Amino acid sequence: MVFFFSEGFAFVNFCKIYDCDIVIESGLRFGGSTRMFLNFLNNNIIIHTNDLNQQFPEDIKNTVNSIKNEYNDRNWNFYPGDGEKIVIDLIKKYENTDKKIGILLDGPKYSLALKIQDECLKFKNVKFVAIHDMGEGPYNLPKNIGKKNIFKPINKLRENNNFIFSTDSLWYRNEYANRVDNEIHKNSMTKVWKKFKKKYPIGCGLVFCQNPNNNIKFTKEKKNLYYK
Repeated sequence: MVFFFSEGFAFVNFCKIYDCDIVIESGLRFGGSTRMFLNFLNNNIIIHTNDLNQQFPEDIKNTVNSIKNEYNDRNWNFYPGDGEKIVIDLIKKYENTDKKIGILLDGPKYSLALKIQDECLKFKNVKFVAIHDMGEGPYNLPKNIGKKNIFKPINKLRENNNFIFSTDSLWYRNEYANRVDNEIHKNSMTKVWKKFKKKYPIGCGLVFCQNPNNNIKFTKEKKNLYYK
């Protein structure tokens, strides 16, 4: 699913809150989130991107080549393979350092994403994990109604005490997200954007879970979690 600018805006701000040195993301394809991070995060932040590279190999190849050409002065690395293994292996590289890490999981999805998140948060220098496609958009999509593989993990996440923020939250949509998404696209309403904006009016839902051992902690409040 498409990564909305309002979701990227939230992720970048979480990185700033926690003063992250490293970003690790799983899921690439067309590189929307990767380009947002390269454009809006400080140049000294290292970005590691992983993708299984099986379902859309040609798209991945083209995206990797274009990002390398467009951002040849940035410390960006691509790792093909199983995200469940590679994300944890990348975290372990910094385990005995003071580097602060932010994680984006945008594939694997749902139950497997929750499993990876739990593993990530065992490392004290992982400050937060953000998981894509876990909001009201996918949850309420008619074709997904009754699909336990989607509903069950989303409901499980909502019960997690580490779950502190979602880009679905009504105040965030009203104060920032709608403006961010509409302003960026007002002069370039591409077919792809129109398609996904119509399908997911409030985005796909990027949810954030904090490490319970963080020095900076947020209280779990309903107003930060739901489109209500």
